Amino acid sequence: MKKKIRNWSQYNRALVQRGNINIWLSESAISKWQNTEKHGGRGRSNYYSDLAN
Repeated sequence: MKKKIRNWSQYNRALVQRGNINIWLSESAISKWQNTEKHGGRGRSNYYSDLAN
């Protein structure tokens, strides 16, 4: 038996939020993650820290 929806505004908000993922990173993790070195030339891949892997 299906549950009857009574609060449609809450139900619709829940449908919009379904599938959203929030990820919280500390400032220190972000600073360690970012690439600060040159990547070695045009067309070459960037180097990332081991923290990003």
